[in-house]
Amino acid sequence: MKIIPSILESSTENIINQLRKLKPFFTRIQIDIADGSYVPNKTIELPTLIHILVNLPDISQYILDFHLMTNQVSANLKLLRSVQSYLRLGIVFIHRPSFQSQHRVDTDTFRYGLVLNPEDSVASVAKEIDLHSLSEIQIMTVHPGFQGQVFIQEELNKIDQLRSTGYRSHITIDGGVNDETLSLILQLKHLPDSVVVGSYFSKSNDIQKSVEKLKKSVKESAN
Repeated sequence: MKIIPSILESSTENIINQLRKLKPFFTRIQIDIADGSYVPNKTIELPTLIHILVNLPDISQYILDFHLMTNQVSANLKLLRSVQSYLRLGIVFIHRPSFQSQHRVDTDTFRYGLVLNPEDSVASVAKEIDLHSLSEIQIMTVHPGFQGQVFIQEELNKIDQLRSTGYRSHITIDGGVNDETLSLILQLKHLPDSVVVGSYFSKSNDIQKSVEKLKKSVKESAN
């Protein structure tokens, strides 16, 4: 199971500081974009963020995933396509309301992932979207928009529900993951392929210690 850090910030300075903080320990980073409309929180806007990223001299060393919590998905995707030659884009995660109209894997070098919010049931989503055609599904274990929210343990049941449908591709857990909730995740019958960690890292006073603690837990669980 992989650990992927996430960044959710509203200022240029904080974005740069978080990137510098995380880059020594990770080669893959997820960046959250919130528009203040689809979710109540608002981060730095994607055009500004892109300008920052493409001007960082070592950014090509890192795979960047983007989590679009926005009603402007089409415009965001157009912008991301325009910088594919400058950035190493990984997965672009899109929430259910926008997913079907924007799911165009054959036109992009990056991949798309479907985000399941707490109110999205696996059964209802499976009636609308061919889950087996997806390479990535990200399960939100908090209500999207803010870091540091209470972990919704019941959402972990969606891993078993997805696997029971025959879904065998990548499953990610996002929201409220820390040293305590990770221990709950590691006790599951079916583990996720990755977990996204936000405030546990961004608020840490000793990022190296925090990273090593989570990685040690994952390693010990695998033995």
